[in-house]
Amino acid sequence: MPLVLGPFNYTAGSFQSYDSNRVLRPISIPQGNGSNPRIMLLEETWNNVPQGRVWDSAFILKDIFTKQVQDRLEGSRPPIFAGKRILDLSAGTGLLGVFLAGLAQVEMDLLLLRGRPNATNRDGITNSSTTHISNAPPSTTVVLTDLEDAMELIQRNIASNKRRIAPNVSIEAKPLIWGSSPLTRLKADPFDVVIASDVVYQVDSFNSLLETLYDLCTPGHTTLYLGYKWRALDIDMERQFFEKLSAMFSVEKSLHDLEVQVWCLKR
Repeated sequence: MPLVLGPFNYTAGSFQSYDSNRVLRPISIPQGNGSNPRIMLLEETWNNVPQGRVWDSAFILKDIFTKQVQDRLEGSRPPIFAGKRILDLSAGTGLLGVFLAGLAQVEMDLLLLRGRPNATNRDGITNSSTTHISNAPPSTTVVLTDLEDAMELIQRNIASNKRRIAPNVSIEAKPLIWGSSPLTRLKADPFDVVIASDVVYQVDSFNSLLETLYDLCTPGHTTLYLGYKWRALDIDMERQFFEKLSAMFSVEKSLHDLEVQVWCLKR
């Protein structure tokens, strides 16, 4: 029997709620022990540039951190994000900060699984390990900072993903303007890991950016990852910035896809 649906009436008002500048990007967070990945849904607002969209360096750093965690999970080595204090500086959409919270949750879940003989993970895989690890997951904190006008988007991305991908990780957003004494202004203890992605583009902010990076990198404690891609920045200004950076930190530089440079900084 034929089935007819209708009639339909389309009006201009039907599309008024559609916002072409608002994008939801699905991002996969791989799990250990052969489990299915968790999916993070990242909202971008392309009419709010630069904070409202994800730039290339963030994707490269995401891939680097994913590989680091996967390599450690496969080799049963200690976690690199679980139990750590992590800062995403000038987080924009919040992609990297929320994603790292998800990776930390993966590490925390696996630590618990390894510490429970004959435990079964979410996909029904049984763990027969007798390795003893405390049932209390390590405390993990992720702080995302940016200007005040970026807070609403970051907070939405935290709220829409936390319960699904990082229920046991503390995630918060705080406004921060570059300059001296960022830890004091954040009322925060030193961070173990600091990420700064695509922040090198505005020449008149270079000194305050360098000051912020330096103060956030606690000697002998903090590892700072700076992602950079050239975008019409004056070559001399670029050279001067990275010369100053190299004089302030112990530096490891690597070049990746999309012409993204990753600078690993320590003091």
